[in-house]
Amino acid sequence: TNDVTITVYPEFIVGSISADQTICYNTTPDLLTGVAPTGGNTTYTFQWKSSTDGTTFENIDGATNLNYQPGTLTTTTYYQLVQSSSCGDETTNIVTITVYDDFVVGSISDNQSICYNSTPDLLIGVAPSGGNSPYAYQWQSSTDGTTFSDISGAMSLNYQPPTLTSDTYYQLVQSSTSGCGEETTNVIAITLTSPPTVSAGDDAAICEDVPHTLNGIASNQQSVVWTTAGDGSFDDATLLNATYTPGSGDVNNSSVVLTLTAFAISPCGVDAIDNMTLEVQGLPLANAGINATICENESYALSGTATNMISVLWGTNGDGSFDDEFILNPVYTPGPNDILDEEVTLYLFAYGASPCGGYDGDLMQLSINSNPDQPELPDGPIVIYPYTPSTEYYTNQISNATTYHWYLEPAEAGTIEGNEIVGTVNWDADFDYDSAYIHVIAINDCGEVSSETLAVWVDGFTGVNNINNQPEITIAPNPSTGRFKISIEGASDEVDLVIINSSGQVILKKKLINTINSYSYDEDISEEYPGIYYLKFITNSGVINKKVIIGK
Repeated sequence: TNDVTITVYPEFIVGSISADQTICYNTTPDLLTGVAPTGGNTTYTFQWKSSTDGTTFENIDGATNLNYQPGTLTTTTYYQLVQSSSCGDETTNIVTITVYDDFVVGSISDNQSICYNSTPDLLIGVAPSGGNSPYAYQWQSSTDGTTFSDISGAMSLNYQPPTLTSDTYYQLVQSSTSGCGEETTNVIAITLTSPPTVSAGDDAAICEDVPHTLNGIASNQQSVVWTTAGDGSFDDATLLNATYTPGSGDVNNSSVVLTLTAFAISPCGVDAIDNMTLEVQGLPLANAGINATICENESYALSGTATNMISVLWGTNGDGSFDDEFILNPVYTPGPNDILDEEVTLYLFAYGASPCGGYDGDLMQLSINSNPDQPELPDGPIVIYPYTPSTEYYTNQISNATTYHWYLEPAEAGTIEGNEIVGTVNWDADFDYDSAYIHVIAINDCGEVSSETLAVWVDGFTGVNNINNQPEITIAPNPSTGRFKISIEGASDEVDLVIINSSGQVILKKKLINTINSYSYDEDISEEYPGIYYLKFITNSGVINKKVIIGK
């Protein structure tokens, strides 16, 4: 028969696939490349299979080529290739495509509010997950929250910002080193609060009676308050334009320091403080001194005082003069009218310093005592008859005299005793047939003034040594209206009465008949002019002189 040939194919040896890969989540791996089998029938068929656990594989629809391009993967996947010929089926090695977990960006924290020109707290980053570690970091900043730029050297998970002077925004770019992702975290804001600023205003000056409206300025403050180093008061210390009324201590010290405090808004913790000095000018105050008294021929040194003034001025309501009316202690010399009026009012004006201005006035009364007026010429007998032991002389009452002093010259004529405006001369018996002189001096604290001198002729035998058995004669009332009683004691015979006026005229002569040793007699000369009248009683033993004063 014919020969039969049995053809035996070579042994069927399966090929292989390659290669293992590691890819990022949701990315496409490289092409899987197959190596064809050998042996068997050379007409081969292929079927790619995949598995998610490396154990149970399933056919991949349409994957019947020697090579295979997997799709996008989100989990680790295992692949194998079933190679077939008419001589059998064999499965290749398994290829593993490892898929990293999905790269999930971390976060940064937290928003902060800080004070201007201060340093924020450390910014804390939370690391990403997925992808491939180690991770790379890049911090970025922005001043508007929109446009960010890298911060040089800021490549750690955490970041310490520097001192800030404006609002700043931060974000962190987190990257996987395998290129599996680069994501940007959330944005945080560092918000700046400006610290408070304050101005208490310029120094100022006021008058003590004028409250001062303050001009404080503050910004970025929670609240403000004014305080004083003195004892004045504010109408509302929490107002920037509070009104301050100075106290007595402020006035005495001439100034006070006022402090304006602006309290910081959290998180700023430092309050702002500023001071201003308020000069307090006292009102002018004048003191002309105490009232005083001088004599008409004296000047007076004034002792004025004044405070809070720039100048002073003295004035008078009289006609005197100051040696310098622009000083506190001038000398004032009274004028004729001042002396005539016996007093003058002196005024001291103190003119205030700025800002008070104005003036204050005070006065003092200067009393002026004049020298005594000149007493009138003593009035009395100008001829002393024999056997007249004593006589009385009169002068007028001087309103500004405090005392009187009577003088008799020469001393040998006798003695004179003064009782205010009456001087009584006791004649010396040995002084006769000569002239004596009488004057009176009016005295006060300012001086003394003498009357003119009365000349008296003294006849012989005037003294009491020449008089024997003279009667005692009294006249009452004296002074009188002109009606008076004459009483005579001890007369032994008739008595002649002669009445003479001050001009030396005899107005009455009569004989008084004595029927008894003691008697009285009523006389009436009321029709005569008021004045001094002299009564001369003539007896056998001598002459007795008396004087009466007649008034109306």
